[in-house]
Amino acid sequence: GTIDGAGRHFVLSDNGYIYTMDQRRPFTIYFRDCRNVTFRDVRIVDGAVWTLRLSLCDDVLIHGVRIHNDLKLPNSDAI
Repeated sequence: GTIDGAGRHFVLSDNGYIYTMDQRRPFTIYFRDCRNVTFRDVRIVDGAVWTLRLSLCDDVLIHGVRIHNDLKLPNSDAI
């Protein structure tokens, strides 16, 4: 399946090189303090900021995940 992070919703303006963004942008996917996480075979598009964030997690498997973000979205890093 595909997860759409709706990053373009947070664009305030476009100067041609990079977008000016609303500072209150959500992480597309955020796992915190988790164990035994499997995240696979998913396509993520248009993340607003930090597309897949993992914090304080153990035993995480990420496989077959495709991330497609607009390079003009600041801090739309993948993982």
